[in-house]
Amino acid sequence: RTTVGTGLYDYYLQVFPLPHSYKRLMIPPHDKDFFPIKKEELQVSTTVLPLPSFDGPDTKHKITLCPENEKPGALWTTSCNNSIENAFFGDSDHGTACCVSLNLGADKDVLVGISHKKTTTIVNPWWRRDIYKRYNDDSIPGKRYLSRFIAYDSTPPFDIVARSGWFCLGFANELENSIFAGRNKQYKLDLFNDTYDCPVIHFASGMVEFVGDPSKVVISYGVNDCHPRMMVVHKEEIARRLQGV
Repeated sequence: RTTVGTGLYDYYLQVFPLPHSYKRLMIPPHDKDFFPIKKEELQVSTTVLPLPSFDGPDTKHKITLCPENEKPGALWTTSCNNSIENAFFGDSDHGTACCVSLNLGADKDVLVGISHKKTTTIVNPWWRRDIYKRYNDDSIPGKRYLSRFIAYDSTPPFDIVARSGWFCLGFANELENSIFAGRNKQYKLDLFNDTYDCPVIHFASGMVEFVGDPSKVVISYGVNDCHPRMMVVHKEEIARRLQGV
């Protein structure tokens, strides 16, 4: 769209998927020889987050934090009268791929992207902050990736209106016409003493509408940091995942 009276087109740059933050970029029309790109200050959505639409691997696992322990230089304490219980993976996602438009029902048009979270044993991982010490580096191995869909309102401030539970993206199977079918399947995701039939590492780097068929989406991702894969998903399936049906 064009900002009234400026002749500039408005574009938005997502900074973090959750909590959702973004910047507005105002880029001049193509007939201008030179015009500096203007960038607004970081804007953050403050709406209350919707609950995940389905349970994931971390649903039964919580992190209990003590606010006193989060202060710089604080001495560690487990005697906390105002402890806070969070989901294991929390509500701070990393960006992955964004966004495609789809209908979430009741004529609700949204923008949908994918975010991710990974476990890491580097630089004091968050699970060590659990005051009950329920997790350690043996039970929570590093470099385990999970993803989820996030749906945003299609107009500023792009509030989050739905989010799925955590999931993983699969291997290429033998029915696919791919030289990578069946490769790297010995490295499977293991979390909380369960093993899943998907890669330890998957990272969705692209999410675009299928050319010639707006009812579908192409998701591209890497498998175990070894080879690429693309999959075609119906928008209706993504909507069902976001709605938990």
